Parts: sequence; structure tokens; C-alpha cells
Amino acid sequence: MAGNNAKKPGDKTNTAPNDEECVSQLELRDMLRAMTEAFSKYQDATALSFERLDRRVSGLVDRMDTMETRLPQATATGAQVSTAADDDDVVDAAFAEFEAPL
Repeated sequence: MAGNNAKKPGDKTNTAPNDEECVSQLELRDMLRAMTEAFSKYQDATALSFERLDRRVSGLVDRMDTMETRLPQATATGAQVSTAADDDDVVDAAFAEFEAPL
């Protein structure tokens, strides 16, 4: 290919291959190796990010499950079971002024 400077039929360009524009096989291999290494590093970093994200989401799901199990269970009539926090009259009085009248 290096010695093929002849014009092809129908080629209207006046530019012949220039030695400055060509790359050697060694340069091409080095560039390909650098691109492959960069892509591998990108894949590794992305995989680590997804693993961290998965752990965080799993932790949040576990916390939500824990919080849901701590919530008082509703009875068949829809009323909540009384807990020690429900017996706090000060808290009830504080919320009473913000509640809409029935």
C-alpha cells in the first residue's frame, strides 16, 4: 500500500498520500493498545460504581424494611394499635392545632 500512489479512475482529488500523514504499524499497535487499556479502565471504574450503587440501594431497602416492620400494624377496622408513643398527650396536643376539623 505504501508504494501505491497511482490515481484511481474517477478520482478527482489532487492529493497524494503524504508520509507525514501515515502511521507505522508500531504506532498503530501502540495506539490500539492505549485505547484498549483506557477502555478496560473505564469498564473497571463503571463496574465498581455499579457495585457501590447496588450496595447503597440494598442498604436503603434493608432500612426501609426495618422501618416498615417497626410501624404499628393496622387492625381490621383500620384503626392503629396503641403504642407508648400514642399515649403522649403533649405530642397529641401539639398536632391537634394543625389537624383539620372532621
